[in-house]
Amino acid sequence: MAANHDIEEFGMLDGLEGQAREERADLVTWLIGKGYPLDEIRRSLATPLLLPANTIFGDDGTYVSAREISESTGIELDLLQRLYGAVGRPRIDDPDAAVLLRADGKAIAHAKFFLDMGVEPDETVAVMRMLIAGLGCRRDDARCGPQHPPAAGDK
Repeated sequence: MAANHDIEEFGMLDGLEGQAREERADLVTWLIGKGYPLDEIRRSLATPLLLPANTIFGDDGTYVSAREISESTGIELDLLQRLYGAVGRPRIDDPDAAVLLRADGKAIAHAKFFLDMGVEPDETVAVMRMLIAGLGCRRDDARCGPQHPPAAGDK
């Protein structure tokens, strides 16, 4: 278990004072106790509370390159870049740089299902774009409620 001075040395409490500082120290200490490595906690400082949830959703904190994802999925590198763009992820300039979360790569790999069914690459990119747009609408409904009240008989 890392001592509070280790947490401070790693800059995990920078800019925090009072109760916020104490809560961050408690959270980091708890995460370390649960087995999360210090460097992974440090990388997630904007949202360290989400680390356990991210793990449940398959994010093991491992970074891979676009080329690794391309080779492991069989999706051509250029198409992989387009698929990433379709779901709102930034373009990766260096395909050999390990800057993509493995979990994101696994999620994008589901597009291979459409390709294997014979759906054209351009259409697959469009499908991914529509899926993300649809999920955004569902998210807004969940957060704000439906924009229109349900009609009589709607469930």
